[in-house]
Amino acid sequence: MDQQGMERYVAGRSEVLQHEPGYLLFKFSQVSMAVISDAEHDRMRIIAPVVSYDELDEAAKDAVMEANFRSALDARYAVSNGVLYAAFIHPMIALS
Repeated sequence: MDQQGMERYVAGRSEVLQHEPGYLLFKFSQVSMAVISDAEHDRMRIIAPVVSYDELDEAAKDAVMEANFRSALDARYAVSNGVLYAAFIHPMIALS
């Protein structure tokens, strides 16, 4: 998979909200997501908002951090602007 192929694949299965080379903001199943790619470094990530971080109790926050460390492999969790995001990060060339 290359950057253009990945962008075509996502665009063909979702509602595209914004598109620039290496960045595609789209809506899938009523959720706004972004796919960000870097062809030079053969990396891509898909990010999607999950929940307002303030809505999580301490046990849920601990579970997310533990998942990042122990079991999340290519998926990760991150917080930005008070929102918990899920991120899938992977080399593009390995995608099919």
